Amino acid sequence: MKIVISHDGKKREIEGSFSVCGSISDLRLLRDELNRAIETDSPFSFGWVDIIPDRPKVIPNTSPEPW
Repeated sequence: MKIVISHDGKKREIEGSFSVCGSISDLRLLRDELNRAIETDSPFSFGWVDIIPDRPKVIPNTSPEPW
């Protein structure tokens, strides 16, 4: 599995197995946002998922750094 995360204008790439920890509320938000991304009729096979809906949608066009 290869995942790219973005926070405060920095992108990080995680490749391989990893764990996620969060409250039940946070994990439900993550699940709901992932389901929303999967259920769209997007022609793309990948894309960004906004986990925090209040966050600005601007992502700098930079390459991710290895974690």
